[in-house]
Amino acid sequence: MSAAPHVRAFCKDVGKSKRIWTIQFPDGAYLKWENFDGSVTMPVWSTESRVKKVMKYEEAFEGAAPISFGFDEFLRYWLPDLLEKGTGLGPNWAGKNLMGWEMGAQELIDRVKSAPWYQDDTS
Repeated sequence: MSAAPHVRAFCKDVGKSKRIWTIQFPDGAYLKWENFDGSVTMPVWSTESRVKKVMKYEEAFEGAAPISFGFDEFLRYWLPDLLEKGTGLGPNWAGKNLMGWEMGAQELIDRVKSAPWYQDDTS
């Protein structure tokens, strides 16, 4: 299975809505996934419905909530920290085991910005 459909759907949805979704726990922490090699990935979704769908599968998400950030806010406040820490992004992970692909944060952001659906509101 190719990453292309997940990434394309992510870029299309985010390009249109200008929102990125993730999961926030009651203690204020956000979902992060530690990989076998010690690297960290932050799963992100392009729509609320995608987040809610995966949350149904995992008991660990009980009490957690989907939360969204404006794309510009994500770029301004989240991206520098993700880049500094080397945290990857997992676009539109799905299924019972949160399966999907990891991409470098800057690579995914660049793909969203270069998608035909993206309109830069700052120009």
